[in-house]
Parts: sequence; C-alpha cells; structure tokens
Amino acid sequence: MPSSVTPPKPVEEKPAPVEPERKPEPVAEEPKERKSGKGALIGNFMPGSYWREARKVGGDPVDIRILPGLAPDKRQIVDDVLVRAVRLRLSPPTSNPVRPHCKEIAPRTRTDIRLPRAGLSFGAGPQPTDIWVRRYADAPAARSIGTLLPGQAAALVPRSDRSRLPWFVRIASAAPVRVCRP
Repeated sequence: MPSSVTPPKPVEEKPAPVEPERKPEPVAEEPKERKSGKGALIGNFMPGSYWREARKVGGDPVDIRILPGLAPDKRQIVDDVLVRAVRLRLSPPTSNPVRPHCKEIAPRTRTDIRLPRAGLSFGAGPQPTDIWVRRYADAPAARSIGTLLPGQAAALVPRSDRSRLPWFVRIASAAPVRVCRP
C-alpha cells in the first residue's frame, strides 16, 4: 500500500522589511497637541539624525512628563540621544576666551556648571581638558562631548529650544581651565 505522507514544502524565506529612508527636513514639525500649548518639548532637531539615534536605543522618545520617574541610567540614555540628535558639540571659539566674564576653574573641580543659552568658551591650560554635558541625567554630567588639548580653546553653544531645563557642563583637568560667558 502506498504511503500517504506528503513531502514537506520548502520554506520560503521572506526578506526582512526595509524601513523607508527618511529624508532630513529643516526642523521637525511639532505635534498638534504641542502647538496648542499642551505637552512638553525636549528640543529641536533634524529628523534624520533623530531617527538614526532613536534606532540605536530601540525606539521613539520617552514622553518628557515621565523622565523624572525613569531610572538614572535611562535618563543618561535620553541625554546621549539628545546630544546626538541636536548635534551638541564643541566648536572653534568665535573670539579669544580672555573676556571680562571669565573665571578660572581649579584643577580637579567636581561640579556641574549651568550652560547659558548663549553658550560658554573654554580655554585649556597646560593639561588636556575633558568636557561632559547633561540635561535630564543626574549630576555629575556623564556624556562626553570632547577633550581639549593643552592650550586649545573651544566654544559650546546649545541649540535654541523651548525646553525650560538647562544643559549642564562638567570640566575635568589636572590644570586650571578658563571658562567664559559671551
């Protein structure tokens, strides 16, 4: 008697879905609830850079109202994504960092400095200077944005947005560092 066993069908492999390429726009459009004054805004950013960074941490942003309740390590991730999305980075100073609104930060000082909307300029002393930032994470700031070589100067100017929370900067050096307001 012939067997009635049917041979298994070959498994058809389907290609993984391809996410459509998002083209950067000048500025992200605000959701309607934010235009009406409801909700909160983390910051302005280029959508292309935002989506690249959001994919790295596995998804869309966290609602700003629940940020205070997140664990400290999660708020550090939010800061990391935001720094990348808004492209917060050191840049060449626009002028000499020797200005009337300067102060010298002592070596090995462990404090976070509020970053004004107009930014800060830094002048490294005879030792390298590491610079970190934070906005939503707890102190001390843990997101590195660069190192100044001995004698190098740089500026850090945050992009303007409607968030009421300021950025904070932490500077670490074995030598004094000059910090100036514009």
